[in-house]
Amino acid sequence: LTGISFLMAGFIGLTSCGGGSDIDGFDKAESGYYFKIHKKGDKEQHPKQDEELSIVYDIRIKSKDSVIFDSKKARPDGIVPLILRPVSFKGSFEEALMSMNVGVSSSFLVNADSFFLKTVGMTQLPPWLKPGDKMQMNIALKSIRDAKTVADEQKKREAEMMSQMKEMEMQSKTDLEKYIADNKITVAPTPSGLYYIETK
Repeated sequence: LTGISFLMAGFIGLTSCGGGSDIDGFDKAESGYYFKIHKKGDKEQHPKQDEELSIVYDIRIKSKDSVIFDSKKARPDGIVPLILRPVSFKGSFEEALMSMNVGVSSSFLVNADSFFLKTVGMTQLPPWLKPGDKMQMNIALKSIRDAKTVADEQKKREAEMMSQMKEMEMQSKTDLEKYIADNKITVAPTPSGLYYIETK
């Protein structure tokens, strides 16, 4: 979160993107992101918007080589889920991810200013960011789950959460009524439901 070389069968668009670039070791896509392939994929399955990707990745500022996030430090196996969101700008990480295959390991470079302002949604750039800086994502795509399955599971979780909240609300009301009765409280509640009791 890197155009397509015709020699790299693990990526799509093999004949539509240029191979050369101005960054050593990386090829450049027509849309503007850079890529380097470390391992080819073994499955013809490409990510699409709203699908859930299981990935191992780190993201860093290339000029500083300073890591912003490393999934291997977040989980023992390093595999984390990521919902593929709409492309935030031309040449973005989302666009680069859509070019991958399951099993591919790659490095991507995108414009750092666009990443912070458009992908992250910041209102201004970090003061330490240099003009022309690139964000680098090193990523391995392990698996993809389709958008319908992900959406159905999300709806199920939301329904279960709503049910639990209703149960807690009912239990809370029962507990409050019992407390009022046990303590012989006679004051009326405020419009918000708060019981204000002067004890001294």
